[in-house]
Amino acid sequence: MNNIGLINLQETNEVDITNYITEHPEILQYAFGMNKLNAQTLLKWQYQTQDKDLKPDFMPERMDGYCDIMEFKMPNLDGKCIVGTNERICLIML
Repeated sequence: MNNIGLINLQETNEVDITNYITEHPEILQYAFGMNKLNAQTLLKWQYQTQDKDLKPDFMPERMDGYCDIMEFKMPNLDGKCIVGTNERICLIML
């Protein structure tokens, strides 16, 4: 299936999009000038916490070697668009 068909399907979900981009990383690499696209990287907390480790959809590596966090969300959300504890929400808003 091509990316245009995937986007236009009502039943398309975040997993479908993530899987497609994992199979075709050049889409985001070219669009954003990324060196590498790391999919589903587990990020472990560096201190003792009861919070779950994070596993973003992608961690694109920029040309300077630093990584950003990239999450895909569908526009027709049934629940809250921000999830997690207040500590995580504060980190997102910085």
